[in-house]
Amino acid sequence: MKIKTVISALAREATAAAMVAEARLGVADGADAVMFDLSELEPESRTEETCRRLVSSVAVPAMFCCYDLSAQDSLPQIDEPMLAAARVGAAYVDVSPSAVPNAKNAGAKVILSEHLLSRSAPFDEAMKIFRRQRDAGAD
Repeated sequence: MKIKTVISALAREATAAAMVAEARLGVADGADAVMFDLSELEPESRTEETCRRLVSSVAVPAMFCCYDLSAQDSLPQIDEPMLAAARVGAAYVDVSPSAVPNAKNAGAKVILSEHLLSRSAPFDEAMKIFRRQRDAGAD
């Protein structure tokens, strides 16, 4: 298996227009992809139409995440915008394990991120995380 390093620009802004501008700057600087983090957008702006606009704004793969810590107990608030992005052509989406089949059926590859913000994971815990991600079908 050949591994390729991908340089990604991160667009995390309060409006779609600002994210488009940030993404285009990243691509102009040589980014191979753009990660659109929807967490700064108001929840009502995390729509399929917004995702379509973001995907079509750049000629590189678009990846989507929503690291909205205020919504971490409500997976639908995070998964629904990711599935919307998958439906409109996102290359990768970061979803919960239960949303993996829907994201893949929509044509996206899946990232299952798990963040241990307060500490580093011991080896055994890290291996459990990797197994959960693999077993859920993450790419």
